Amino acid sequence: DTTYVDPKVLENTGTDGVRKTLARLKDLGEQEGFRTLVFGAMSGRIVNILEEIGLPYYNTREEIPEGLYPEKYAIHFFHPSPDGHAALGEHLEAHLDKSGWLEIDR
Repeated sequence: DTTYVDPKVLENTGTDGVRKTLARLKDLGEQEGFRTLVFGAMSGRIVNILEEIGLPYYNTREEIPEGLYPEKYAIHFFHPSPDGHAALGEHLEAHLDKSGWLEIDR
């Protein structure tokens, strides 16, 4: 029942709330000098918002093919298994390195 939810919380829900919040995050990053990468299994709706706002993203559903890992890894689900997290971490590190966001001593 939303009558018991603070209106300020409700302002940040739904598609418009997500758009507004992500735009604020992008602005904050520009002001404070940090970069944001949205990483995970995403629907077309969130991808459209990220592209509209101009926030970089890594959509695991697009980048990691089905069947690359055992189903038990749950790569494309909200809560991957520990092995799934490890695999996702490898993809994230590779993407950040390729994008020049990491400075790794080699």
